[in-house]
Order: sequence, then C-alpha cells, then structure tokens
Amino acid sequence: MPRNLESLSPMPSVSASHEQRIRLLLRQGIIAVQLLVIVTWGLVHVMLAERLSRPGAWVTLATLSGLFLIQTFTVSHRVWRFSGLLFVLAAVSGFRLIFEEYPLLYEHYALPLTVLAVVGASLLIRGPMDYLVVASLTWLLVWPFAGSAHDSARWSYLALFVTFSIGLGWINSRTYLRALQVTLDVEQHYRTLSETDHLTGLLNRRALMERFERFVASHPAGYFMMIDIDDFKRVNDSLGHAAGDQVLCLLARRLKAKAGADYVGRLGGEEFGIILNTQDASRAVAWAESLLQEVRQSRDAPAPFTFSAGLVPFVHGQALSDILIHADRNLYRAKRAGKDRVQLGSPTGLPV
Repeated sequence: MPRNLESLSPMPSVSASHEQRIRLLLRQGIIAVQLLVIVTWGLVHVMLAERLSRPGAWVTLATLSGLFLIQTFTVSHRVWRFSGLLFVLAAVSGFRLIFEEYPLLYEHYALPLTVLAVVGASLLIRGPMDYLVVASLTWLLVWPFAGSAHDSARWSYLALFVTFSIGLGWINSRTYLRALQVTLDVEQHYRTLSETDHLTGLLNRRALMERFERFVASHPAGYFMMIDIDDFKRVNDSLGHAAGDQVLCLLARRLKAKAGADYVGRLGGEEFGIILNTQDASRAVAWAESLLQEVRQSRDAPAPFTFSAGLVPFVHGQALSDILIHADRNLYRAKRAGKDRVQLGSPTGLPV
C-alpha cells in the first residue's frame, strides 16, 4: 500500500478535494433512501386516511420533498451536508406528530421506528460528529413519550436500545467514511502514478497535454515553451545513461523549483514542455532566459549542459497541434542558431 495510505489516522478528515467525489459516489444511494422515506410517509397516510385532511401531513411531505430536491441538486457542499441533517430530523418530527395523535401507534411502533431511523441515518449523514448530533436529537424527539413507562426494567431496555442504535450507526458512519477516504486516496495515488513521468517526477506527455487543452479552453492567451537539452546524446555516449538520467532529473528539479510556470511536463526523451500564463512576450522571454542562466550555472550536474527552447504564443481555443508545431519549429531554429538560446516566434496572425 502507498506510504501516504499506511499513515491514515483512525479518524481521517475528508479533504476538500475529495468532497465533490464523495458526493458523487453517495448520490444514488442517498436519493434512494430519501425517496423510500417519502414513499413510506405517503403509505402511512394512505392507512391513516383521515389525517390527509390535516395541514401537518402536507407540511411534512412538502418539507421532506423540498429538502430532497435541495440535497439532490445543490452544488454547495455545506448546503448538501445540512440539508441531509434536516431531512432526517424533519422525518422524525413528522412521525412524532403522528404518535401524538395516535398513542396506540406510539406504544407499538415508536421504538422500532426510532431505532430504524437512528441506524438508517448513518446512510444519509456523512461525518461521525454530524451523525452523533442527528442520532441524539432523534432520540430526544421521541424520548418524552417514554414517560408513561414507570417500569424500571423497561427504562433499562430503552437505554440499551438508545446506546446500541447510536453506537451501531456511529460505527457504520465512521467505517463507511474511512473506507471512502481510503478508496479515494488509493484512486488519487494511482491517478498520480498514471500522470507522472517515472524518472523526473514531472507530468508525463499525456497529462501535460490534457492540462494544456483545458488551459487553452479556459484562458484568453498564454505562451508555450518547448525545450530540448543540447547534445544530450553526447552526454549519454560519453558518460553513460546514468549520467544522462542525472541531467534530466536536474533540469526537472530546476523546472519544479522555478516559479512562474503553470504546468511543466516531460514530452519524451530530453524534451520538456512549459505552459506560461502570461500575455506579455517580454515576461515569457525573461522567464526562459532566467532558466537558461540557472542551468548554465549548475554545478551539481555530472557534466555542464545547456538547452534550446522554442517559445510560441497561443490564444483561446487554438488547436494544440498548431501550437506544438510552431513551438517545435522555433526550437529547431534555436538549435540551428547555435543552441543554448530561446527562439520566440508566432503563427501567422498572432502577435509575438
């Protein structure tokens, strides 16, 4: 198991990045449970037909339906969370009103219904503390009706039901949340592996191109730089592939450490790609020249090395293939001009 998963605490917190994913995973199950509660509420009133003429029945039904729609369609995690809490409490409050009107139903069905509600709430409530609050309030809403039970043995059994139902639901909620967290951590771990170049730790070509496509679709303009290590074959041939790998990793570390680039990735071999979120050509060139200078001054490489770069502007919606073709052309212009330099150029019609 990945190291970051082995250190999971017994009570993991749900990271913000996982909240949306958890909602998607739970969506169908929560919808099914809430619809079951609403349908059950309706069936109870079919059997208690005379109650259909009372406002309380329709107020509760409208409240449950409204909370169901809110939790199903909201984009806010906070609203999603609290609408789930309110849905459970609204359902329990509605049944309490029925018990007030029909004491015989309370006597026979209050206890099993409350246990069912407390345990079932663990399917709707995500978060152990939220669950404990809802479960405790559920029992408090029903508890006053136990006042007619003066038998101490009956109180003891009732206390046992309270403890057991809340404990079982809390364990279920806690265990389910932890299982979701571990599942999402494993998913994230393997997604990272699939997107990461194994040698340099940068984004691999596929992952970089995916981000580049989203970037071009969501930004008005920017600059893309394609760089290639100069005379890399000579490093491999004279010093060995291990030395070549050291050079690649050193350049990758420089790219990671240098601020100003939105995304950096290895395109393959000794080629790298950088996405710069700027529309200012002078800033893009200055960034590239600064990186060149840092590489020239490196003292921890197995041999001195430089790189050549092709820098090209792009605009919103431009085809990636077009950007890459022009970046590649500028790169080879830099190679032909003597290497260890940045060549800026643009497709026809685009300002440099």
